[in-house]
Amino acid sequence: MPSSVPGFAELLGQCERSAIHLELRDSYASTDRFEAWKRGERISWEDRESWRHPYDQLITDTAARGVTIRRARVISESVSDYIRWEHYVTRANVTAGEEVRWLPRRQAAASNGFGPMLTVVQVLGVSSDDEMVACFLSGELSSQRFGQNLRSHLAAAGQAEQLLTHPDLSDTGANLARRALLAATRGYGESRDLFENFPDHVTWTRARLSADEAAGVRYLDYSYWVELSGGSRRPTDAAARIKAGIRAFDVPNDPFVDAAHAFIRGERFPPLILVGERQDNLVCLEGHLRLTAYALVGFPTDIECLIGTAAAMGRWAR
Repeated sequence: MPSSVPGFAELLGQCERSAIHLELRDSYASTDRFEAWKRGERISWEDRESWRHPYDQLITDTAARGVTIRRARVISESVSDYIRWEHYVTRANVTAGEEVRWLPRRQAAASNGFGPMLTVVQVLGVSSDDEMVACFLSGELSSQRFGQNLRSHLAAAGQAEQLLTHPDLSDTGANLARRALLAATRGYGESRDLFENFPDHVTWTRARLSADEAAGVRYLDYSYWVELSGGSRRPTDAAARIKAGIRAFDVPNDPFVDAAHAFIRGERFPPLILVGERQDNLVCLEGHLRLTAYALVGFPTDIECLIGTAAAMGRWAR
């Protein structure tokens, strides 16, 4: 019976931004090239046609489309012969266009810890603290509640809004300026205000949530969001109450309705920022209004987000 699982080339062809290849084993099935290497045969790297494989061309073509291709290899010590051979032939991966990183197993979480990340959400790529900060500030800049305070701090720091609207994550100075801004306005990195008890070391991932996954995200444990959702902290419950005309603390629901209409008109929203100890139990850090707007229109599309995970996140993401 033919397999319905898409082939590697088809999957890679569907990638728009990045692809991650995670390897956790110290050996895989033996190949003719591996056996030749064990016999002492070596590759003539200058003679590209002698070693270039159709896979290498696929990687080159994909990278030419602007897709970042990363390969992470978690390895044991001492190193197996297979890993030594992989290290030797990594030159082909890099030449083709991959970014390859090696991590000793003693420095990695247990391999089964990757399970929820790979099966619960669709991973788009690796993110970072700097990208999270930039995304957070971009979202708050357009907020009726927080935008003006953010602009005041920008002006006081002598910074233009472009720092937030067009972030350059390769600019170390700009990254530091954004971190300082988020610290001043929301307590980031100082364990206060919104970021009280927030872990110092968080693993960030760019991902896409399905409708069911997004509906399972919980609001922050804050009185307004608890009241809006009738105590559940679920966006679908909040949406039902908004449609029924119920207000939380008599605060108008117009911003949620307006955002839902904007989404229907085709407006694109910044990614949500979600956190948790695991990627299958997430709390919204930034983007509550957008999350509620998605719920109001029934989560009609997959939703892009940044997901932060840390073993100590339970102290914050209750």
